[in-house]
Amino acid sequence: MRYKALYQEINKHRLESPQVEICGYINKAGEYVRGTNISQSTEDEFVLDKEISDDVVAIVHSHTKDHPSYLSVADLLAQKMCLCDFLLVDSDGEFLEVSNEDFLVGRLFEYGIYDCYSLVERAYELMGLDLPHVVRTTYEEDVKNEVFIKAISRSGLEMVDINEADEGDILVMGNKKINHVALNMGDGYMLHHQMDYLSMLEFINDRWLEKIKMVLRHKDYKKGLIQAVFNDIEAGKQYDCC
Repeated sequence: MRYKALYQEINKHRLESPQVEICGYINKAGEYVRGTNISQSTEDEFVLDKEISDDVVAIVHSHTKDHPSYLSVADLLAQKMCLCDFLLVDSDGEFLEVSNEDFLVGRLFEYGIYDCYSLVERAYELMGLDLPHVVRTTYEEDVKNEVFIKAISRSGLEMVDINEADEGDILVMGNKKINHVALNMGDGYMLHHQMDYLSMLEFINDRWLEKIKMVLRHKDYKKGLIQAVFNDIEAGKQYDCC
């Protein structure tokens, strides 16, 4: 949590105006600078009254009690325009830090940067869940040494029956060796990133079902959190249309 030292100060700002979305930014000096929400609908959205300069490293805003604890489509589009981190505090004072990255669908494959594991890691970040970061060497060596399985085994994820796979679960796949992971999106679809392909949302057909070796569930996943991932996918679609 990069900005944890500022949580108390930001939450104090939120508590002063709990019925509106407060906003501000964090500068390169590590200071929280308060802003004013000049939106016409301050309970549902924010418009920062300050220009986003090169000194800004993160945009801060809150959600009121009627809004979820993850970034909305509008938030994600704003982040893309600002090109900086976003920090959200919800109505219970819980914080979510979301780094500035490309949208989940349509990424070019680059092992160790944009690959199957980093895609799931990013999706979990959007949902406010942690996965251990895995330092890569080469694809062949990492598969041989089962680095992803070893990392996941230390993460506290719970193994569930393949027939009970649900939204938000990690699908661990392979033939002789584990070499792929995907995020179960529900309704028979998964989000994943194959080598030499763009990252995509794809139906889990029989070919993929045969490759699933185990299903893992995060102990802190709550039903409906997958909407945070769908928001990113929708934001990506809207951004591409602009």
